[in-house]
Amino acid sequence: MNLSLGLIYLVIIAFIIILVVKATGLILRVILVALLLAVVFGIFNFDIMGLKEVNDIKEQGLDKGEILLEADCKVKNGVWIESEHLCDYTYEDAGLSCYDKDQCKGLCMAEFVNDSYVGRCQSRSILPETYKVMENGVIKEVNKSEGLY
Repeated sequence: MNLSLGLIYLVIIAFIIILVVKATGLILRVILVALLLAVVFGIFNFDIMGLKEVNDIKEQGLDKGEILLEADCKVKNGVWIESEHLCDYTYEDAGLSCYDKDQCKGLCMAEFVNDSYVGRCQSRSILPETYKVMENGVIKEVNKSEGLY
């Protein structure tokens, strides 16, 4: 930012502060404070929502789909696996009993426990190459490469 632009911003901020002090109505003061904050955040380029990080990702040459996936992964507290462009995260309902995938955020995984299969909601987002699912209480074996799910 050059000096003349900085002085203009300083004058605008000072003017808004004077208006806030002189304003008599509560609503007017709230509006003026919001305006002041907007100007200050705009001038100093505060990064409230992590947008700088997304811009840094853009500068590294990733496309928008990858940016959204990586940002979404961080929101889910997942681990971004750069080499595969995948996010590994834990589902909210991980391990809960189920009989069908409609009962889970992910899949209803069939697990062999005490000599029989039980359905448990998928825990991790990245699945092994082959796995078993439960649909309406029926166990099905799935090969990830077949793309059935």
